[in-house]
Amino acid sequence: MIRLSATPAIDEASGHRSASSKHGEINSALAKPMMVSTNEVHAAIDLKLIDIILLEKLQ
Repeated sequence: MIRLSATPAIDEASGHRSASSKHGEINSALAKPMMVSTNEVHAAIDLKLIDIILLEKLQ
């Protein structure tokens, strides 16, 4: 199992939050950590790779 959490990205050099977290605060429901299996993570990565390959073929 892998623990995922939606925390704002912080630039370690400056200590400032990233632009994306400044412009859109994450809903509190989404900010709670969740447990997912490694199989679910691998499936999500596979789907993203398929999307990228299909987009490249369409261009």
